[in-house]
Amino acid sequence: MYSQEGATAMIVRLHNLSARPPILSDLEAVTELIVACERADAGIAAVSEEEIENSWQERGFTLRADAWVIATKRGHIVGYADVRRSGGYQLTSLLRVHPDYLGRGIGTLLVWLTEERARDLMRAFPLEQPVTLINCVCSLNERSQHLFEREGYT
Repeated sequence: MYSQEGATAMIVRLHNLSARPPILSDLEAVTELIVACERADAGIAAVSEEEIENSWQERGFTLRADAWVIATKRGHIVGYADVRRSGGYQLTSLLRVHPDYLGRGIGTLLVWLTEERARDLMRAFPLEQPVTLINCVCSLNERSQHLFEREGYT
């Protein structure tokens, strides 16, 4: 990331991949991605398309501002992240990268995007109020844990 004249920008190059906000027609593909990640992490998946759709429709959540997908040139979704208010002075982020696409910088980009949006959301809180950003990471996924540790999380 760099700052220039008060603006902050991120420079990340993902080979043959693009980041964009999800749209409702991505719901099935995002669900399939999260299921693949849960199966790779824990051997089982406990998420449904309905749950994800409901989370996208929660009050205070704006799909075009609070979530991102990473897609291949062919449109296959290989990464997903979102961040939302989760009560009190707390924000929660969810980040998933397809197991076949690990190690390409996708997770790092999604962490940076969620952090940037979290900073925007924090502007609604009193200035002196501490805010917690919780990142949902499977305890069995050492690679994800390492990513967040490398980015300064504990």
